[in-house]
Amino acid sequence: MGDNRPVLRPAILLTAAAVVLTACGGSGEATAPEPSATTMADQPDNPVVVENQQEGDPTWRKAIAHADDPEQLSAYADRSSVTPGDPVGLHVSTTAAKYTVTAYRMGWYGGARARKVWTSPEQPGTRQTEQGFLEATRTPYAKWNQSLQVDTADWVPGMYLFRLTAANGAEWLVPLVVRSPDAEGRLVFIMSDLTWQAYNEWGSRSAYLSEEGGFEDRSRAVSFSRPYANGYGTGKYLAYEQPVVALAERLGVPVSYVAASDLSDGSDELLRGAEGVVSLGHNEYWTQGERAAVTRARDAGTDLGFLGANTMYWRVRWQPDGPEGLPLQVIYKSADEDPDETRDTTARFRDPPDPRPERALVGMDYECYPATGTYTIATPNFFLFDGTDTSRTYAGLVDVEVDRAYPLPGTPRTLQVVANSPTTCSAAATVSNSTYYTVPSGAGVFAVGTMGWVLRALRRDAPKPTTRFAEKVSSNLLLAMMRGPMGQEHPSEPNLKSFDLSPVNTIGAA
Repeated sequence: MGDNRPVLRPAILLTAAAVVLTACGGSGEATAPEPSATTMADQPDNPVVVENQQEGDPTWRKAIAHADDPEQLSAYADRSSVTPGDPVGLHVSTTAAKYTVTAYRMGWYGGARARKVWTSPEQPGTRQTEQGFLEATRTPYAKWNQSLQVDTADWVPGMYLFRLTAANGAEWLVPLVVRSPDAEGRLVFIMSDLTWQAYNEWGSRSAYLSEEGGFEDRSRAVSFSRPYANGYGTGKYLAYEQPVVALAERLGVPVSYVAASDLSDGSDELLRGAEGVVSLGHNEYWTQGERAAVTRARDAGTDLGFLGANTMYWRVRWQPDGPEGLPLQVIYKSADEDPDETRDTTARFRDPPDPRPERALVGMDYECYPATGTYTIATPNFFLFDGTDTSRTYAGLVDVEVDRAYPLPGTPRTLQVVANSPTTCSAAATVSNSTYYTVPSGAGVFAVGTMGWVLRALRRDAPKPTTRFAEKVSSNLLLAMMRGPMGQEHPSEPNLKSFDLSPVNTIGAA
């Protein structure tokens, strides 16, 4: 039935620019430095600047107050990402008689952080309740008809949200990545859809638990054919990605947006020629292919930035056409359970049969949860700290989950610890680190080592000095990547041996 629906074409065409909550509380959003010689926002021909000079529309935020009852209204897209011109199907369930859909491109737009690009005609509402279940992997999914199809022709690449507004007052948000044709001369931002979906509890199950049976009854594969039950329909996007999107576009930094699932096959196409690749606040689930592609980019001279913690922890498999034709992420979390006994078995990256801890790429390993600490600078002259007060510590920045450096084989020999922050985790004393290392290609790799960086500081849910510090360092990073490779001008100064860091996990639970 859905396949016969007409394609709805945008009534408003975008400028043909050449470029392009989830886990915890807090409602603030990122600010950014005023345009100056240290940004790219004073370049009148910069297509990011041209795009963000268009009229913004903050009405997307209104959905947050009313997107709290999925029985009244909920929806999902039939894919995480498209290229401009590809249609995207929306599957909608509502108890209301009518609803409309509005598409917003996310960015800066004078502080509105979004621009309205299209609104649908009024649509007839239908309540859809049919569910499917894959018994072998305990996977719930929605068997909903397609409600409408949207044409993305002429849409400027970027991150988008669909806002659904029903006649009964209910609202919902649906995320969509519109990819750039290529990454040449840009930064690539990875939108962590694999992680969003692992935490999605729609259908009473996620990759972590089921409502009735806990961890043992969790899903061993999660379906993308279902609404996100958290983040007002956006998964973890608003908490961990949106603040950095706003910051980059205000700075005038050209960004190519991709979904993590886009990189799952290991293709280099979406990273080729990129100045840098940025992993945002919570990018926990990776395929072998994504890791290989990002590693090759680094080794070709592309800088890397990791603005979170617990990155690249779980090794997963992506099946775009799984059982019943469903797009699935397979994640048994146990090599003993997974019928695939190859190097693609779905366990931690540090586990057999192909143990390669995340420190080989990120520079650090995951340490613990729940973590709280005080961000403490260890290397005041580190170039990304320029313009900040390095004489003080920063409260509220070390939070939720943290990483630290481990004096173990596989840690980059050029690793420089630039922050060594006292941290408490499950009543145990440990530390959280920020690190930087460089490789022979000239690429530099910076990792902040804390989820609080985006979730707390860049979302303005931290003391003002902490927010100012994180915004300045993040701005320095994005701009340095665009001037990169960072390691050519700023080779790391190895200092791991100067710190008394344990080779074993502090709480024995990572």
